[in-house]
Amino acid sequence: MESNRTVKIVVILILLIVVVQFVITLLSRGDANSAIREMKAARESLGKAIETLDEARSSINMLTLQLDSARADLHALDSQVEQLDIDMRTRLAAVDKRLNTTLSDIRKENKTIVDLQKKLSTLEYHE
Repeated sequence: MESNRTVKIVVILILLIVVVQFVITLLSRGDANSAIREMKAARESLGKAIETLDEARSSINMLTLQLDSARADLHALDSQVEQLDIDMRTRLAAVDKRLNTTLSDIRKENKTIVDLQKKLSTLEYHE
């Protein structure tokens, strides 16, 4: 009977070991399934992040094109302003020259008037 009892104890121990291994396997599978779900969620998050980065890259490329266009426009405007500055300086120099000529003419006329007034007053004095 003792050997029967020993066999029963050994069988029970083996069954306990099998049950414990089965429970551990189930728990491990649960952890593995949980890890797989987390990995799938992480993959989805990474996919969304990649889409967001692609959209950001596209926006940056669009902004770069707009900035290049604006830079070209500014360069063209700068050239136009430079040409306008040259034109204005040329015109101002011409106006300045005309004003100086006119001023010189006015001074000559003024001197002529003063000379004529002196002659007139001399003539009046002699009469």
